[in-house]
Amino acid sequence: MNRDKQIKFSMLMILAFAFLGCAEVNSVVKEFTQSHRNVIVIQRDGLEIGIWPEAGGRAVTFKREGSPNILDNTVLSTEYQLPMPEADTPWQNLKGHIVWVGPQSDFWSQQNVNPRANVRKAIWPPDPFSELGRYIVIDQDSAFVELRGPVSPVTGLQLTKRYELLSGQKARLTVTAKNMRNQPVSWGLWSNTRVHTDAIAYVHLDSLNAVRYEQNSKSVEFDQAAHAFRIEGDEIFTIPSYERDRDNKGLATKAQISMRDAVIHAVIGAWIFTKQRITPTNAIHPQHSDIEIYVDNHMESPILELEMHGDYQLIDPRESIQWSEEWQLTER
Repeated sequence: MNRDKQIKFSMLMILAFAFLGCAEVNSVVKEFTQSHRNVIVIQRDGLEIGIWPEAGGRAVTFKREGSPNILDNTVLSTEYQLPMPEADTPWQNLKGHIVWVGPQSDFWSQQNVNPRANVRKAIWPPDPFSELGRYIVIDQDSAFVELRGPVSPVTGLQLTKRYELLSGQKARLTVTAKNMRNQPVSWGLWSNTRVHTDAIAYVHLDSLNAVRYEQNSKSVEFDQAAHAFRIEGDEIFTIPSYERDRDNKGLATKAQISMRDAVIHAVIGAWIFTKQRITPTNAIHPQHSDIEIYVDNHMESPILELEMHGDYQLIDPRESIQWSEEWQLTER
């Protein structure tokens, strides 16, 4: 199927799903207020991205003039108080766009500040210093900002994040992770973008055999994931939250997709969000895949994550690894 036909087919399927749903996607995407938050906003040619330095340097807004905020960030509309990161700080459901390091099975395996998490081989939560680290701005103009975070005692890494608005109404996000320990560490960068759960995310597949499924962290067949995903032709779609069976409220389901060109699309109201990997990869950790789409109905605040992975690498002392991706927002 050529590219034009793929896009046409995708749009037909998305319109059909929206018609079947009990609500329009447009009606459930809400704006939030941010006047009480220290959010840095950069703008170019009607495109803007907002970054929250105090919450792990995460992106919290991505929008064009006339569009809603594409990123899910309900926490910003409340008087929520951010805790300081500690080795035992509970996970905070802040949403937005964040970068973790993987694999998940090693979240707590290369540290001694929380020995209990290491002993029980904990796979949750992610590093609190990545999630809640206070970032400082090291360079900025109207169309880009570069921030540096603290050194994490959990991972040994110090992350630098650069958000840049490009010509053609694109955004490029680049993360550099430097090993600040005196011994090597092994990690892969893990990009995690949370969008509204009533979005319809989809991926053009290289092969149906390239998809595997997990439910509550266990491998399952497609039949057990069918409440969260649909396969139509050579594409996989998420089922928006307003269409999902209420009997599946306790399930967290993930599709892991191996593919040469990692691109995810998400339709949110009248807009199409595109996330594309820029960094070449050839050594992603076997627990993960190029693309992962995670649908969580279990929490009071559900989650739809559009994830991508970089290579799993040995990082020598004072050496770095890097990840880049591009975002685009187009009107359909």
